[in-house]
Amino acid sequence: MPEVKSDPIFQRAKFSAFVGDIKNLPKDGLPQIVLAGKSNAGKSSLINKLCRQSKLARTSREAGKTRGLIFFDVAGCFYLVDLPGYGFSRSSKEEQKAFSRLTDVYLRSGQPIALILHLLDARHLPSQLDLEMIRWMEVTQAPYLLLLNKSDKLSRAQQAKSRQEIGRAVKEAVGKELPLLSVSVLTGQGLDDLSRQILERLKLRSYEE
Repeated sequence: MPEVKSDPIFQRAKFSAFVGDIKNLPKDGLPQIVLAGKSNAGKSSLINKLCRQSKLARTSREAGKTRGLIFFDVAGCFYLVDLPGYGFSRSSKEEQKAFSRLTDVYLRSGQPIALILHLLDARHLPSQLDLEMIRWMEVTQAPYLLLLNKSDKLSRAQQAKSRQEIGRAVKEAVGKELPLLSVSVLTGQGLDDLSRQILERLKLRSYEE
């Protein structure tokens, strides 16, 4: 299994805050890298892998456990923000509305969001909620990157087919082709490239070991 060589700056990440009320959002102006996607898309696992800390972001086999916005301070330079997952049917309708409202208000609040990492499951076509999120990011011109997560679950041939089918579905939804980055928290696939793209977006120099 290849080692993930994400930039050492990520290893300096630490839990900063759990935000359940929009009034408590950070006011320090640090740029924010946001992870969005369906419940159980692997956002917390991706944070742990990028930061090479197995218990930084709490993961659960039970989908829908993230109930608010979770901020991780990365070396005092930026935040990684774990959003509540959407589309979890076991949550009550009122809970789902509350999570959706919190996320919606946050994304529209003028916070310094530098990049949204939108996780899609490489094994399945995007859901209607996935496509709605992509359309929203396109319409609002939010900076984002589409990640095909859990690519390790597929063979190379299946990955190629999945990329083609997902790319086609996204193109139909927004009217243009969008880049897709295949990633895997198990094998480390794509994570070096992802950490590089994050730092480039933030205009941060790579840290030396």
